[in-house]
Amino acid sequence: MTLESHTLHDTLGAQIDGLDLGQPIDSALFDEILTQFRRHALLVFPGQDLTDEQQIAFSERFGPLEITKTGSDGAGTRQVRLTNIGP
Repeated sequence: MTLESHTLHDTLGAQIDGLDLGQPIDSALFDEILTQFRRHALLVFPGQDLTDEQQIAFSERFGPLEITKTGSDGAGTRQVRLTNIGP
C-alpha cells in the first residue's frame, strides 16, 4: 500500500488519508509512515476512531512511551488524561 499524503504547509506537516490506524500495520507501511514523519515532522491522520490500546500500540511503534508523572491524572501509566472539566 502506498500512502496518500499531501503537504499541509511549506515548512511543517502532512495529512495521511485512507489509512485505518486501528488495523495492523506491517513493517513496510510503517517505514513509509516514518519516512513521512521524518520529512514533515507532523502527521495528521483524519477520521480515526481508536481505542486507548490501539493508540498506545501505534505510538509504541515510534519508541518507548514515557510513564506519566506522579500527581497527574493517570499517573504511573502510559496514558495522560487531559480535561478542562472540574474533578
